[in-house]
Amino acid sequence: MALAPAMGLNAFFAFVVVQAMGLPWQVGMGAIFWGAVGLLLLTISAYATG
Repeated sequence: MALAPAMGLNAFFAFVVVQAMGLPWQVGMGAIFWGAVGLLLLTISAYATG
């Protein structure tokens, strides 16, 4: 997959940002999920216009 190199960002976000802000891990994973959905929508729209 094209997004596989970004897996390090998931780990950074989950372990550093969530711990520093004191948020539950579910919030961090939800943010990553919605970011991935946004990238998917951008990718689909790029193919639709291209």
